[in-house]
Amino acid sequence: MKIQVIQAWLNYTVKIQRRADSSGVNSLGEPAYGDASTWPIIPDPRGNPTHTVRIEFNVENMQFSPTGERVIQKETLMFVRADDSLAPEDRITILNTNIDSQLNTYFIVLAVWPENDAVGNVAHYVGELQVV
Repeated sequence: MKIQVIQAWLNYTVKIQRRADSSGVNSLGEPAYGDASTWPIIPDPRGNPTHTVRIEFNVENMQFSPTGERVIQKETLMFVRADDSLAPEDRITILNTNIDSQLNTYFIVLAVWPENDAVGNVAHYVGELQVV
């Protein structure tokens, strides 16, 4: 059973692009997937070209040391619905026009993992993002 995430919880509209499974090679024999802007767009489960997601920018952790405390910004996380598609190496572009201009709008997904509800059903997936 998949649980739908509450709509008010989702705060960003994004475009997800995924490279092809097979690639060509460059002159050095390395995989060449082409320019990421030309990768195909992954539609959401309802066929829309955009996805509504929740993004939590830079989770801050406190690091305690003998000389004092420091705030360490560790990771940016993106939460997607359980029926949505997200994979490592996907390219994420934030499409909202009302976001803070200081925030980055283009990311790579480093890792994806499920989070479960109290009964063990997958409630949503979490993707760790890295700024490009």
